[in-house]
Amino acid sequence: MEPRDLFVGLGSNIEPHANVRRMLDYLLRLAPELDLSPIAVTAPVGIQGGGQVFLNLAVRLRTASASAEVKEYFNTVEVALGRDRTDPGRKQRDRPADLDILFALPVAAAVVPASIDLPTETYLRPQLDALLTYVGVGPAGATDPMASLTKVALDFHGTTVGPTCVTLRRRPSNPQETA
Repeated sequence: MEPRDLFVGLGSNIEPHANVRRMLDYLLRLAPELDLSPIAVTAPVGIQGGGQVFLNLAVRLRTASASAEVKEYFNTVEVALGRDRTDPGRKQRDRPADLDILFALPVAAAVVPASIDLPTETYLRPQLDALLTYVGVGPAGATDPMASLTKVALDFHGTTVGPTCVTLRRRPSNPQETA
């Protein structure tokens, strides 16, 4: 399979600061480079009992793996971080890790085709729009899609992630660390 860019939604509302870092570590095992949107603090949607606030972001990673293999890996990551994927009500519960493939594009894509339904959820769309602008897919927005959202800054192996879009790269000397 040819490499392609996967756009991924990532979120956590159980120990979110630590679990976002852990998910990024896992994603860097899958792909040597990640492009990240800003990280937004968002209210839980559809969570029983109200839930804790989420940290949500969008990520672009390049892979030649089939989407089914990537989703299986994401499920393994979610379980490793404490999500009970066997719970029939898991979509309405607080979660330490949530990783979802949003869509894929060819590596050289300059726009998102009209045939792809972009997510509309307010807890993810602004981050996705910021990321698409950052990676040069589609027209640059006239305004900052994240302007009205609360953003957080996280230290990720010496790199600040969260307030703005950023690219993370796996260090060649140690595949578990980033530059």
